[in-house]
Amino acid sequence: MNPIAWVRNFVSHRPLPAEQRGRLIEEAAADQADRWVPGTPLCQTRNAHYTNTPAEIEQGLKSDANWLEGDVAREWGLRKLPLIGRFQQPIMAHDPCDVNGLSLDEWLAIGVASGKGLKLDFKSSSGLAEILDKVQACGLPDERVMFNSDVIAGPGSPPIKGPLVRFLQDRGFDLAQLQEIRARFPNAVLSLGCLTGKQPPGIRYGPRELEKLKDFAVRVGGPINFPLRAEFVDDCVVSALKPYGTVSIWNDPETFKPTPEDVLRFRSMGVDGVIDLRSS
Repeated sequence: MNPIAWVRNFVSHRPLPAEQRGRLIEEAAADQADRWVPGTPLCQTRNAHYTNTPAEIEQGLKSDANWLEGDVAREWGLRKLPLIGRFQQPIMAHDPCDVNGLSLDEWLAIGVASGKGLKLDFKSSSGLAEILDKVQACGLPDERVMFNSDVIAGPGSPPIKGPLVRFLQDRGFDLAQLQEIRARFPNAVLSLGCLTGKQPPGIRYGPRELEKLKDFAVRVGGPINFPLRAEFVDDCVVSALKPYGTVSIWNDPETFKPTPEDVLRFRSMGVDGVIDLRSS
């Protein structure tokens, strides 16, 4: 994308052309084979990890995935500054500089038509009420929704220093926000994660981190999932969290290269949720 187009899209999100939106919705509705049936255990999830852009969600629709995962944010970086704020809307974006994603409305319309489970990974805690309003308005059953957010700092979490950096990043959710989600979506899965980063081999989630996750789970209630970064997990970590919710595994391909044996290894530890290991 050339710089002029990037600036234009950053300042004001460009809607998907009506013809392309209609085609994607038709493709989604036509796929009857890989729909998510409420009550199915999360261990049977086949997750399309990136579906933020039109190309990514189309790829997810054509795959055998029965869940679509998208990153949602409303206010990020310079969008929070005066005069630019009027352009804010929930968009699908993994990073603040991503400008080619769908709007949340577009993503939901396609996802609802697909019959698949929809996982929303919050990349900013701002605009929560507006995002929840849109999810409720689309008519998606709770049992097909998972909300994912980092709630504590985990291994390798980069320090957030200074009020300006906190203002621009605005990452984690507090208890009140999680309870708001639970009140509005009593049967949706709330996925309570940790902000993490690269660490030396052998590092694991620590007792204090596990206690904080368990405390959030108890105080939020309802269906809970713990998405754990693959290289920080062992049997003790899994057994500590399992009484409080399902345990799932994800990886950063740059720090954890999966092997064919890894799924069985994690299942043998007691992992009973989603195993989403990417090679790239």
